[in-house]
Amino acid sequence: MGQYVYRIAAKVNDEIIVKEGQLENRVKSAMHNAVVHRLCNTSSIPYPMAWWKRNDAFILAEYIGLFTGKVLHVNRNSAFNFADHEVPNFEVKPSIVRGLLGRLIPSEMDAHDIDSFGYWHFGERDCEKISLLGSMLPIPSEVRLEDHDEKQEVLFLLDAQDVFDSCPECNSEIIFGGVVFGTEHARLFPAICCNSMIWSPNEKELNPKWA
Repeated sequence: MGQYVYRIAAKVNDEIIVKEGQLENRVKSAMHNAVVHRLCNTSSIPYPMAWWKRNDAFILAEYIGLFTGKVLHVNRNSAFNFADHEVPNFEVKPSIVRGLLGRLIPSEMDAHDIDSFGYWHFGERDCEKISLLGSMLPIPSEVRLEDHDEKQEVLFLLDAQDVFDSCPECNSEIIFGGVVFGTEHARLFPAICCNSMIWSPNEKELNPKWA
């Protein structure tokens, strides 16, 4: 066993986590997994098995990095110094964790926080965002038939100017960059003009696979 090891630290809700080992990649993987476990426990959601295999794993990794410090190559017998790892002091937001790890996007989204590429921004940094494409959205009962699922996957993204002549809520001109999200049975238009989340039943001709 070597004299030196790779050591990494993280902090989730004031709980300090430390991992160390001979291989840097394994130490990082162990830490990422430990952080995900803590985030899930804090947010009262089940741990998602094999989360690192998901298509959006790179977004999850960026979010995990908000709680994780630097990897150091240190003497195995050296004392652990939390400050040396420069761990960010980032607050856990359960709604964000549920959105990222539970694939259920919170209902408190504002239209202003959704960009023209379909990302919901929940913070100021570039990594603090979630792609809604492929996410599971809770569908309001008023636009959902009884035999339709309460949560549906976002399957496609359209330019709002190609769908609406004016905003269905305030009748304003559709702002450039507006988007419409479509599931199999519903669609969502985040109207920036009046900061409204406008739901409606999906019209099949909007979905490219029916074109």
